[in-house]
Amino acid sequence: LVLSPDYAFGVFYCPGWLLYLSIIYSGVGALFAHWVGGQLILINFARQKYEANFRYRIVQIRDNAESIALWGSEGVENSRMKESFDWVVRVWWLIMLYTKRLGFFTSFYMQTSMTFPYLVLAPSYFKGQISLGTMFMLFNALGSVKGGFDWFLMSYTTVTSFRATIDRLQNFIAAVDTCKKDTSEIHVLSGPPPEAPGAVVVAKGVSVRLPGPKGRCLWQSAGLTIGPGD
Repeated sequence: LVLSPDYAFGVFYCPGWLLYLSIIYSGVGALFAHWVGGQLILINFARQKYEANFRYRIVQIRDNAESIALWGSEGVENSRMKESFDWVVRVWWLIMLYTKRLGFFTSFYMQTSMTFPYLVLAPSYFKGQISLGTMFMLFNALGSVKGGFDWFLMSYTTVTSFRATIDRLQNFIAAVDTCKKDTSEIHVLSGPPPEAPGAVVVAKGVSVRLPGPKGRCLWQSAGLTIGPGD
């Protein structure tokens, strides 16, 4: 702010205009970076999902290897594994595609950033408002300030991966909370209920549903009574 010329581009009076211009330039670059690579958030979310599904299938095959061999279902499991792995490959191709696009834009942005100080300070220098030494000092100062503002753009790939991880954790927490709401409370009695005084085990109103938002209902308000010796 001290070294900055008072006249923006040597035309109109605006103290500290280099700082404002750096903020605007970096902000526009960050918006374009989000426009180019914003899909990386969803793609990284899908990558974590399909990689987790692939690992789950591997563990399931390892744990049920004897049953798979007994029923001769190696071909079925192999096709399922191949299908899961194909989704992982597709997601990684999308990651490479959008990362390449974002890399092209970032490289273009950094190349233009190198000429940015010369373009904005040249009018002030040629009008005699700043000396040559002051202009080179402003080059270094403007580069340092603008480099700090460009942190979001330069770290955008890491930010998208972090955002995808946060989204998956939030969905997991929401699913756990939903299961807690849908799960009925279990009351343990100190003695048999009046309607079954001689029973050893009594269960009433038992409902069992497969996991998922549209899970199929297996039991609905089922009951069980076990007497001595049953």
